[in-house]
Amino acid sequence: MALTASLGAIASDEDCFSKVASVSKYAPLQTKIEMVNAASPPVKVLTNQSKPNKAEKKLIAEWMAELEQCISITPAYNMDKEAPVLGNLFKSQILSFFTQTANLQAGKFTFGEYANVRATTTTAFLTQLAKLSAEEEERNRAIEKARDERAAQAERDGQQAKRLAYERRMAEQQMAEQAAESRRQAALQYLANQPRPQPYQVQPYVMPTNRTTTTQCQQLGQFTNCTSR
Repeated sequence: MALTASLGAIASDEDCFSKVASVSKYAPLQTKIEMVNAASPPVKVLTNQSKPNKAEKKLIAEWMAELEQCISITPAYNMDKEAPVLGNLFKSQILSFFTQTANLQAGKFTFGEYANVRATTTTAFLTQLAKLSAEEEERNRAIEKARDERAAQAERDGQQAKRLAYERRMAEQQMAEQAAESRRQAALQYLANQPRPQPYQVQPYVMPTNRTTTTQCQQLGQFTNCTSR
């Protein structure tokens, strides 16, 4: 998420700040300015009533220029489109830092006053950032919860679809079996209603008997007429 990325950028930015602060030429400022952890400066810095001299003003100007380079390469300060709220928050913090540091360089602040003002604005910045972080975490939890609920609902829907498909197959199978049984019963009923064929009766075989034939003939002129009995 945007805020997670910005928090990483802050850590990177602080590394850059630390590297700049560790440069030996800034040693005269290190006991008078909290150059990294502005929210919690030591007591001796908060109570310093002196103002920067000419040499210190020159170092402060060089320090600001190097910090500006750190900020220019930090994505967290260029988030206007990705996360306008965060972008505005970071820009406001940077504007406050440069304004306060310019006032210190101009002799309008003592080192102690500068430390107190920076501590106040930095603490407010970190508080607001923590609030935004908590809000994003809450949104992320809500998004994750909604995603889990959708996944669970999809699982339930899938199980229900499988159950309905199984029940439909079982119903179709039962209907097919009932239709087959109905056809079988109809066939049996049809056969039962057909007339029964008469049993085939074998006729007894009668052996032929020899008969005595008597033939009588009469002569009628040129013709002879015979009759057999």
